[in-house]
Amino acid sequence: MSSFTPQHRPAGAKRPLVGRIGFVIAWILVMVAVTGIVVWATYRYWTDIFRIWRQFTGLVVPQLKIMGLCALVLFATVVAVVALQVLASRWRKLRVFVTYQNAVAELAAEITEALRKHGLDAEFIPFLERDHDKLIQDVRQRLRRCDAVVAVPGEVKSFIDAELLSASTLRKPIVIVKHRPGQTLPDTAYRGYPVFGIVPLRGYDHRPLGHLIGYACNHWSDVPLNLIRALSGAGDAFMVALVGVTLLGLPRFVIEILVVAGQTGLAYRIALWTYWAFFGAFLAVFVIKFAGAVIAKFRAIRTVKQDVVTGAFTYDRVEEGLGFLSSDREILSCLEREPLALRHP
Repeated sequence: MSSFTPQHRPAGAKRPLVGRIGFVIAWILVMVAVTGIVVWATYRYWTDIFRIWRQFTGLVVPQLKIMGLCALVLFATVVAVVALQVLASRWRKLRVFVTYQNAVAELAAEITEALRKHGLDAEFIPFLERDHDKLIQDVRQRLRRCDAVVAVPGEVKSFIDAELLSASTLRKPIVIVKHRPGQTLPDTAYRGYPVFGIVPLRGYDHRPLGHLIGYACNHWSDVPLNLIRALSGAGDAFMVALVGVTLLGLPRFVIEILVVAGQTGLAYRIALWTYWAFFGAFLAVFVIKFAGAVIAKFRAIRTVKQDVVTGAFTYDRVEEGLGFLSSDREILSCLEREPLALRHP
């Protein structure tokens, strides 16, 4: 079995114990970095405010409680978003059914073996002489139990057309493999199903196919990757924090004047309003980025299932859900930008 860094690991693949421990430590560091800037800004701001307060009024306000509340709100928001994704994800090894036209049986076997090597429970039915009813029953069982379908169509109509229609009715994610120039779309497949080119796919040892299946099936292993995708778009939140750290120093002069003048109540309200305006802006931007990443992911999942018929816009819709990860770039480099031509236009 191949080993991968966190952004390369296909759904279902196991990671050595040391790698898993490092993965957990890395995520702890990410969470600390995200909240640290807000907590640090809070500490600096309120420390200065209450130094002025104690100097002129002798009053002591428990700023640590305010800092703790700020950190709690931010952590709770992030944890809630991640928890919702985890609860909605699949935890077992993903099952993939590879359907094919008998002329490309060797290619179907190659893809099946590659997916197994990358940790998915992939299977296909060898092309052998067998009882007709037994074959139909076997196909029905595999279509029902699988999480996704990979289709390798040939040049002529075949049993794969019926399998794709059944999989579509069951709302399974379907990925089509393009293995020759001029290849046409099976008659029963939506034009918007993702299409992978076999040449770039082989260049990556078929990893992108496993990555997209894990993504489309919402496997638990993709949850932390989607968190990274959300963080990659959270630069606006960090800019708000950095600007806020600078601007928070401005009200201190006004507050000091008001405290000296005996207007402690007004000074305290200004201090609170100033801080919560900054913190609220930071939290709003951060939550919006998280929500945007989650929404984009589930829109992409609906695209792979063709719950929303996207036609020629499938590449754009999937690209919106993916991020800057190297595994995401691999998927996009193998994904055809245009749908397959119709067999009977």
